[in-house]
Parts: sequence; structure tokens; C-alpha cells
Amino acid sequence: MTDPAPNSNVDKGGFKVSHDRPSIKLTQKGWVLSWNNKSVTILDDVLGLKSLEPIKQSLDLPTRAEAWKLKTIALREWWPEDLDEFRNLFPTVVGEDENVKLMGLAILTIKLRNPKERIWGALLEAANSAGKSNLAEAFLAPFRLINLVEEFTRVTEAFYERQGSIDRKILYLQEVRNAPTAIHISMSEGLVRVGPVDRDESGRLRPTELLLPGTPFLVATTTNWRGNADLLHRTIKIHLDEPAQQTYRSAEFKARLDMDFEFKRAFERFTKGCQKILVRLWKALPENIDVIIPFFDLIVEKLRQELGENVDVKLRRDIVKLAAFIKGHAILSINKRPRFKTKLEDGQETTVIVATPEDFEAVLPLLRSAFKATIAGISEKEIKVLEALEEIEKSKQEGPIFATYRELAKMTGIPSSTIRLIIIPRLENLGLVIVDRETRPHQIERTRRAITEVGLTFSEEERKLMAERVEEVVNRLLSRGYATTHEKIRLEIGKTEEIEAGERVVTPTTQGEGVILEKERGEAVSEKSSKSSLGVETILVAIPLKSGGHRFGRLLLEPLEFEIELNDDVIPLLGGGRYNKLLDDLKALYGAENVTVDGSRIHVNKNISGEQVTFLVDRLARIFQVSLKKKEVQESRKVEAGKGRKPKAKPTKTKIAFLCEDCFLTKKREGKIVETRGKPAGLEVCENCGRSLAEYVVILEDEGGGEDE
Repeated sequence: MTDPAPNSNVDKGGFKVSHDRPSIKLTQKGWVLSWNNKSVTILDDVLGLKSLEPIKQSLDLPTRAEAWKLKTIALREWWPEDLDEFRNLFPTVVGEDENVKLMGLAILTIKLRNPKERIWGALLEAANSAGKSNLAEAFLAPFRLINLVEEFTRVTEAFYERQGSIDRKILYLQEVRNAPTAIHISMSEGLVRVGPVDRDESGRLRPTELLLPGTPFLVATTTNWRGNADLLHRTIKIHLDEPAQQTYRSAEFKARLDMDFEFKRAFERFTKGCQKILVRLWKALPENIDVIIPFFDLIVEKLRQELGENVDVKLRRDIVKLAAFIKGHAILSINKRPRFKTKLEDGQETTVIVATPEDFEAVLPLLRSAFKATIAGISEKEIKVLEALEEIEKSKQEGPIFATYRELAKMTGIPSSTIRLIIIPRLENLGLVIVDRETRPHQIERTRRAITEVGLTFSEEERKLMAERVEEVVNRLLSRGYATTHEKIRLEIGKTEEIEAGERVVTPTTQGEGVILEKERGEAVSEKSSKSSLGVETILVAIPLKSGGHRFGRLLLEPLEFEIELNDDVIPLLGGGRYNKLLDDLKALYGAENVTVDGSRIHVNKNISGEQVTFLVDRLARIFQVSLKKKEVQESRKVEAGKGRKPKAKPTKTKIAFLCEDCFLTKKREGKIVETRGKPAGLEVCENCGRSLAEYVVILEDEGGGEDE
């Protein structure tokens, strides 16, 4: 942690916004929260209370409530910066980085509107005790929290056909060699239609019809998959690493958990926190997404240039998978990609994302081995053996450059019997290896026949053309009237709890896990607050702005800031002069640099509580009441003018003012003070004499023009 400069932005009166906005990043060592040239690493549930004390101490904050606010605003702005940070959401998986990324991108394709563009599932294949279940559990745990997982040790056709809708559900099959035909049909067609003969209520056998709509995502663990070949082509087959170094890496991590109980507890909380964040990320993403890849024809053309005509038909499946993974990465990078919202002919809303070359470059390294295996017509395990033979050849400077079954097993992690009985005979038939069986042990050499590699590397000119394609598509969509959106998709960290009229906010207090409740004179604001399905209760206060039975909007109290959200009809009601006067008053109270306007929303970078909130709510209500009265007077004058009556006298005008002690007493004797509103939030100069510091905020009669009272 860096040594910070003295922090002048925090005082006993509360938390003031720094020019340095808080930020948070997820690393392999935990969450790193940074603010004001300071940082703190949080290896704990980032949404829980245990992280507050370290934040408070490390960032020099006055209270745990202020630590909660700082952390919350940073989490609201967080989104995975890249695929590496997304991978860190699965901390229980040690190593296996590429496999975690592949599986994560595959699951993200569930968000695609068209089921045929998705990856159908993930088949986790490895020997017993290699970590298949651990990887599956790491991905399934967050989705169990939102009831998206249907898991079975074994499932029959009849049972599956009676499940009802399974659209976008995750089916988890454990230690299987194949899947029921109905699962394959539902994944490929999106609908299973069966006509069985079932007993009715009277017990008689009658023909019936069963419909199973929807497209699920399959997660299956297996030691040796023997299922439908088409299903295998449309899913990703993940082979877990079995080398010794991976075994020792997992064992070392397990040893640390067993040796350090405090670390073990903190890591378990950290894992649960990551699961909660992933759920929020999933909910924040739109449900129906279409992704355009403007440059995909350039990728296909590059494959043609590199491979020529000697291409296995299986390459088609890998091209489809490449497109799906590019789309998955574009979904993950949604806040960095051009996107549009539109309605389809059936009235269904969809979000259209335009993929960029960065999406292709991010996923290509993950798929190179799959392309290589398809083009060579051999499996990934066979490629591992060939690569091991090549390494042995390079390492042996002198003497024979052959290898034994035992050496290959040690380098690849593949059982020696599998290499001897299956892999080497197949490679020998393909002319890729030579085996001397006259010696003991057998001596294996690699031939000089090369395996075609897929580079898919693009020149600067080609990369420039890809970028131009993206720009052309964006301009075309804009010219055709598609509505672009630049609104950043954020995690929902906390829900908004509205306070009914008459309840006031006084002091923020921390209650429960991640809860900031605002209280009125010692009583809770609302008794209706309830924990979410995640067991987390986070409440932000919203106060309805009302006057005379009319609702004009609401005041949103967020961490470090607040927002005045006005109804669409309020600004015309206020009129230009009164609305601008409201903005001027807010700038005078909270600083002009802290007040920004976005349509009917007035955003203020200022933390307020207690009497400050009460004052602001009452002041806004008074302004709205005056506007209503003025409207009523105007309407009354029109009626009276029509009847020939004399209009009523114009009401007195008022303004908000800061006064020192002497000027306050003088104005009070003169009867000019309509109401006293407490003390200024910061250092203010008296508006009457211009010399002394203001001690009072008052509503003052204003003969020069102000708000009608």
C-alpha cells in the first residue's frame, strides 16, 4: 500500500467527495480498493461487514458507515476490465486459467437471443480426482442462488420430458458417458414434443401430448464421453490439466487452507462474495442480445489463405464456435462496445452489440489447440504427445532422440497405458511417429512430417480494415434509425427503499450485512425492508417530494452523493426563472462544481444527512407549493377577469440567505426573517455585510425578487 498524502477531505462532520473517485479491481489476491492515493486489499466477502474495518483503517475514514459508502460507490462502477479479471471471479479453481475462461465465455452465450448461436454446453473430461467436480461447482454455485441449475446424477428420457420449461436453465449431469436424446433435441431444436400414453385421473390409459420448450445449457462431467457426436460438436470439451505441476499447485493451495484457519474462513467469505457479484453481473446484462461481427468474413478468408483446399469438414464446427466465443467476449465487454436497442417484428426487445477486433484477439489463443486438432485430424491428447516428443528432441543435444512411454506419460500427464495402446498406434498409422519395438523399452521418434498450424495473424493493414468494418456497421445502424445507448451497465449494489411522507433522515447507521439504514429520532425508517435471495440487505433511501397532495419527484440519497429526480411535468410548472433559482440555491449550498443537471435529474456530489436532509426536503416542498399556488392564482385571475373582479394582491417574495450573527439579529428585529433553517454545511460568507462568516441559513423576505411565498 502506498503512503498517502494527508487526507483533508474527511472531517468529523461527515464524508466529503474527493476529486479522486474510488475504484476497485479484482485480482488473484483479492479485491483492491483505491482512493486518494491509498489502497487496501480485501480478501473477504466484498459485500459483507467484515471488510469495513480494514477499509476504515487503511483509507483513514472516520466511521465504518463511511467505509461502506466508499466501497459501495466503487462496486457500483465496477465491471470486469478484461477476461483475466472475469476469471478471478472463480477463486476456488486453482490453475486451469484457459479452461475457466472458455467455460465462462460459453455460459455468457446463454444471453444471446438466438439459441442456435449459443454454445450448447461444456463437457468436462478428465481422470478421476482431476478436479472436474470442483470446476463445475465453481461455475454452478452462483447460478444456484438464482435457481437456474437443474442437477442430476442420472436422468431418464421420461423424467426429462416432464420437466416443463427448461429455457436457459443449466442442466448438470454428473459422471455420465452420454445424455438422453431428449436433451440433445431440446438443445438443437428448442422444443421437445412427445406423444406418450399416460393414465388420466380415472386411471385409464389415454394418448397425451407433452411439450418441453426452451434451450438449456449442459454441464456434464465424464471420464470418457460416448454421447451424441453432434452434441459434442456444438459444446466445448474441456480437458483438465493432469501434469504433476498442476497436482502440486492444487495440493499447495489445499495445504494452506488446512494450515491457516483464519485464511480458510476469509477465503470462504471471499468466494461467497465473488459468487454474489457474479449474480449481480448476470442480472445486469440484458436477457436478449444480438452480436454483429462485421469482420468475420476476413477471418474466414484468412483461414482459406492459410489452409487452402485440404480442410476437414469438422472445421465448420470450430468456425461456429469461434463466432460464438467472439460474441461471448463482446457481451462481457458490453460497456466498451457500440450497442443499440431495438424492437423486433414480434415486439421483443433486443440489445445489439457490435463486436470489435479486440474480441477476436482475446478468444483466439483459447481456441488455437482446437483448430490445430481439427485440421490435423487428431485429438488434443495426441497433439500433447507430439509436442512432448518435440521437446525431448530439442532437449537431447547428443545421443538418440527417442522417448519412452514412461517419459511421455510423465510430460503429458496421460496414463502410460493410454499412450502405448491408443495414442502411439494411431500416430504411427498417420505417419507422424516411428516406433522401434525391437528394443526394451520401446523407442519412439517423431517423423519430419509437419502438422498444419493455424496462425490467423493479421497485418496492420488488415487490422485497420477490420476496424473500418466496425465503423461502417455502426454508421449504417445509426443511419437506419437504430437507437444507440451509451448508458453504462452497472451492478445493482443495493435496492432503493422509499420513506413515506413525514419520516425524516437523521443519522446513517450500519445494521446487518451491508445495510445502511437512515433513522428518524432513533426509529427505523421502514419495517418493510427484507433480505434478498442472496441473504444481503442493502438499502438506499428515497424520499418522495410532495406538496399539497401532489408528488413532484423524489430525493435519492446515495453513498457520497444525492440526486433530485423530478417528474417530467415539474420543470414547466416551475418555469425557467424559478427552476434556475433552484439550481442557483443548490450551487450556493453545495458548491457550483458539485451540481450537474441531466434533463429532469439534478445530481449533487455531496454527502448529506440529518438536518441537512430535512432542510432540503422542506425547501423543495415549499418551492413546489409556491408554484402550485402561483398556478392556482393565475387560473383564478383568469376566472375573476372574466367576471370583472379585481385580482388579489401579489404575494410576498422570499429568498434563501446566509447571515452572520449581527445581520441575523438586525433582520430579525426588522421582521424580515420568515424562517430559520439551521447552520451552513460549510464555510460561507454573510450575504448581507460580506465580511463575517455566516452562522445561519434563513428564509428572508426579498423585495428585489425571489420565490413567491
